[in-house]
Amino acid sequence: MFLIGFGVFYSIYLIGYYQERKKSDQIAKHRYVVAGKIIKTGSMKGSYAVAEYFAGLSRFTVKENSPAEDILKGQWFQIEYDSTNPDVSKILFEYPLFRKGDIIDSTNGVIIQHDRFRIRFKYIIDGTIYKKFQGVDHRQQIEDGQRFQVNYLKVNPFIALLKLPYIKTIEW
Repeated sequence: MFLIGFGVFYSIYLIGYYQERKKSDQIAKHRYVVAGKIIKTGSMKGSYAVAEYFAGLSRFTVKENSPAEDILKGQWFQIEYDSTNPDVSKILFEYPLFRKGDIIDSTNGVIIQHDRFRIRFKYIIDGTIYKKFQGVDHRQQIEDGQRFQVNYLKVNPFIALLKLPYIKTIEW
């Protein structure tokens, strides 16, 4: 009985992995990157976020599992998609963005937790401690306790990004 249950769960895992790998391969062939805005978040069997983006004049949405519950409506991230089929897309949580014209400020932040794909960092604005998640490029070397610049939205300091060395563009 145990082997049957294990086999079923393992098969489900393999199917999900295959589908994600196939999607990534398809995007890689005709990759295009745009800015996308989070329009919905929720928690149902894990956290998720829905982003909208435009390919030409057409509007598209993508729903992705988000690694933490602190992705907010109104946040911007890079979205990559297959330029021959814009419905095939992915939110790049490791590349958060601000809009051109947003008033941003900066402070120092410290990494308090990390794994291969995400980091958690904290920073202080006017005596308030903020803790925030950010996806991270798995090639980036990260250590708990490392300090980096944090850019944040002046009107809502919770919307912030840790300025890691590989992040070249923070405004779109």
